[in-house]
Amino acid sequence: RLLRRIGTRERYTPVTVDNAPVLRAAELVTGTFELNPVWEPDRSTLLLLFGTNPVVSHGYGTTLADPVARLREFRARGGVVWVLDPRRSETAAQADHHVSIRPGSDHAVLAWLVRELLVDGADRAELDAHCNRADLERLAAAVAPFELDRVARCAGVDPEQLVGLVGAVRRAGKVAAMCGTGVTMSRDGVVAEWLRWVLLIITGSVDREGGMRCNQGWLFPLETRAWPADPPAAGALEPGPSTRPELSRWLVQYPCVALADEI
Repeated sequence: RLLRRIGTRERYTPVTVDNAPVLRAAELVTGTFELNPVWEPDRSTLLLLFGTNPVVSHGYGTTLADPVARLREFRARGGVVWVLDPRRSETAAQADHHVSIRPGSDHAVLAWLVRELLVDGADRAELDAHCNRADLERLAAAVAPFELDRVARCAGVDPEQLVGLVGAVRRAGKVAAMCGTGVTMSRDGVVAEWLRWVLLIITGSVDREGGMRCNQGWLFPLETRAWPADPPAAGALEPGPSTRPELSRWLVQYPCVALADEI
């Protein structure tokens, strides 16, 4: 109410600090920033965690009341956890596999996974039913440069670790994947989050058992919409503040990175 009373557009919140890529990627994929799938431990067999430490944070998007117990129960039922994180976090200590990738290389690893799964491991029935062939060809061309040796060098890991990762996805078929602030606060956070969506889509893991679930209470109102929704047109986003006009205003606020210059 204060901001409205004084008529300022100078609104900043933590949203543009830590999780804007999550919301922006969801908006680009689904047409709304508010739709994101969540992990269901009881209904999945493979969990990939990129730059997130739910043992400490209690989840990011999926809240875990007792994360250590939930992860142990998941693994006791046969679930497999892969953590891709530069450091051996508390969550990595609870995982089956920890791949210590170089900070900022998450998008490259995700692009390689997508590349390999498009060759072998994608859910063809899902793609044929819901994806445009021309779009799939464009996707394949976009990820083609992300070859194994190149990505392994970029991520600073043994190529065999990545081979083991894609093998786990192929065996599981469906996958749950989450990125945390370690990814979304990096330079390529939006790209990584968008590729996470792509990984879920090509494996038929969006709102499918074994993958990740969308909140049905939120989905019901969306059923009256025409899908897929078009992303915002180029130039449709409002310009940023006077000191940083290149930083588009989004979600009725300016990116917090502009705050110091505005002061």
